[in-house]
Amino acid sequence: MRRMVLAGTAGSLLGGLGYLINRSAGAVAVSAIVTVVVALGARLATAGRPAPPTDRDRAPNPTGFPSHRKISVMMRWSQTNGRYYDMVTRPFLVATTSALLADRRGLDLHRNAREARELIGPEGWALLQPDKPRDRDDPVGLDPLAALVDRLEDL
Repeated sequence: MRRMVLAGTAGSLLGGLGYLINRSAGAVAVSAIVTVVVALGARLATAGRPAPPTDRDRAPNPTGFPSHRKISVMMRWSQTNGRYYDMVTRPFLVATTSALLADRRGLDLHRNAREARELIGPEGWALLQPDKPRDRDDPVGLDPLAALVDRLEDL
């Protein structure tokens, strides 16, 4: 920032000097020269720096687990569209719950559905229901989803 102020001040002073020497033609000539010098200096100063990474340059998520942003979007859309919940959010929650139960309790969500339902509770199971057809019309609020996530964290 300081360099920019100094370059601007120097350009103005040199432009004024050019005006004193040869009126407007001198001011234009000196201003053009200062502009070219400042532009080349800025270009050379940034030439060695790599460009910031774009979305294409970023490595994909190696674990396959969705990012926090993607999960947040899932939860928000579930509040407005029940079919979206059934098609996107519920399969994610079922897969997460299945992995959690297998890891922490040694239970298979599909084979030991009764035990899983007892651990998760009736309200949480109503949201998961891995064997239920996907035909929800009503959206799912954040409070029941938050209660389910809290319950899963407690397991």
